[in-house]
Amino acid sequence: VGAACELRFALDTPFPPHIIIEPQTNHGLNVRMLQALAAEVGCKVHFVQSPWARALKLLQQGDIDVVSQLSYNQTRGEAIYFIGPHHQERMWLIADPAKLPKLQQLSDVREWPESTLLAMLNGGYFGEPFRLLKADPRFNRHLLPILSNLDKLSLLESGRVQAVLEEEFAWRWRVRQQATPYQMLLLVHDNPVYFG
Repeated sequence: VGAACELRFALDTPFPPHIIIEPQTNHGLNVRMLQALAAEVGCKVHFVQSPWARALKLLQQGDIDVVSQLSYNQTRGEAIYFIGPHHQERMWLIADPAKLPKLQQLSDVREWPESTLLAMLNGGYFGEPFRLLKADPRFNRHLLPILSNLDKLSLLESGRVQAVLEEEFAWRWRVRQQATPYQMLLLVHDNPVYFG
């Protein structure tokens, strides 16, 4: 009898409704989809805690087997096999509109007051226009790469950053039935995401 098949799945922090981490069990849309996929091929899922940027490196090195919510780009496509898509991801710039200059396009961030910060997940992919704008020092000075989604949102709520990049379903899940001054102000990227 051969060794049991186990897929090592990287989890960062809770990312409801996609990934919900609880003491006794992990669940959420992505977890359930991967468990169903693993069951189809006779495997079990083993959860590995890892920040997002590190998870991508571990995946490329073969130290984990799968991540979810992965956007395709050419560089990733050279090293990672993509399964899916499993979801259409819409990344928004979220902020309190009363505390920011009006935004009509992503490049308007260059004109923000110097101390205004936009938190984003370190290692995240937010589309080619965003990637190209990062090369502009006037844009890049406003970016604050963050290790986890929870840290990013905590910084927004504490006022240490003035805006975040966040996935639409995760944002709606977080603020459902609660009053908040923060709004989805600008769609930054809309693309399918995969298991990698």
